[in-house]
Amino acid sequence: KNQAKKKEPLSSSTGLGSTQRASIGSVSDPDQDGLGLLADSTAMLYPNDTRIQELARLLRSSRPSYLRVPRAVEVSDHDYERLKQEKLLLLCRRKMALQIGRGMATLCTLNSAGPMHSSSAVPAEPVQLPKLSLAGRVAPSNATLALDTSTCPSDMSVWPEFHNGVAAGL
Repeated sequence: KNQAKKKEPLSSSTGLGSTQRASIGSVSDPDQDGLGLLADSTAMLYPNDTRIQELARLLRSSRPSYLRVPRAVEVSDHDYERLKQEKLLLLCRRKMALQIGRGMATLCTLNSAGPMHSSSAVPAEPVQLPKLSLAGRVAPSNATLALDTSTCPSDMSVWPEFHNGVAAGL
């Protein structure tokens, strides 16, 4: 009755085989964060261990967060939008701190497929940076809500973007 659902590797949705994969930032790693390739390579070694897939899901900062804000009956539309923006700001601040953990998780894994694989880093080529998504998906309609940065400091994303670049280069 309670059979565990077998999780697919993160890049299995693209349908590409291992011979068609390229380096970081390719179609097999749609988020361009290196976590998809890390999860794929460890899934081959440990097929029943899903800890790396869970780590990749937790450290992914390139997709919008899922935003759940309960709405009371007495709350007006304007106040509800303000509550959503406050909750989204909290989630985005948390998401901006994920790059340090992603850098630790993907340290020295740029050529994670091994020496027999064609995906190796070329030092002269620029590294693809994963985008830092400052948006959320609102629960009932699954609509994307962008963070209103007019009330935030202008340099709010400077250090997270720096850490994002460092994590991509590690």
